[in-house]
Amino acid sequence: MARVPDPSKQLELVIDIGDDPNPVLILKGPTDEELDKFERNVTKTVSKRHNKEETVVNYDMMKSFIDDHLVGCEDIEVVIDGEYVTLDPKVHEDWKSRIPVTWKYTAASHFCSGGGGVHAREQEAKNS
Repeated sequence: MARVPDPSKQLELVIDIGDDPNPVLILKGPTDEELDKFERNVTKTVSKRHNKEETVVNYDMMKSFIDDHLVGCEDIEVVIDGEYVTLDPKVHEDWKSRIPVTWKYTAASHFCSGGGGVHAREQEAKNS
């Protein structure tokens, strides 16, 4: 059964990339209105020739939705000045842009299709 996320809690979305540990994106829970708008607008059906229809995904919206709700991350290393360092939102101003966009698409799919390579854990929102 699908669950609507609690906006007062944070979601830890574990992105299954087959690594150990897998990267974790930490998001503030979307409100019902934000979630409804996202679900209504993330895909649209376009008519094609010969009465065929095609579903078009708005990938920019998926990325923006995650960026708007992203508050932290865990278990991600990036190359900075030629060395691997743990990505830390408190240290790196551009931390959101260093997360691969494909991981953001995977995280967004949790909200529009119920999963697909993402495991979610709810936690109490941390005061920062």
